[in-house]
Amino acid sequence: MGKPKNTRDWSNKGCEKCRVAWETHQQLDEVAVSRARKALLYRCRYCDTYWEQGRHLDTLSVEEVALHYPKVVG
Repeated sequence: MGKPKNTRDWSNKGCEKCRVAWETHQQLDEVAVSRARKALLYRCRYCDTYWEQGRHLDTLSVEEVALHYPKVVG
């Protein structure tokens, strides 16, 4: 997969361990699936960053996770 081309400031997202995991095609811990968003939600076990992989790969704030994945944060 490599670095996502649609996200700015890649080096500021998550921690080095989760960025390297994405760059080397490793998956983080999957925590939810959203059919409505056509996306998977992952969480880094080291820095607790939420990552959403759908059309694009990006991080989500806890507030965004609560809105789109209410069973995960609530």
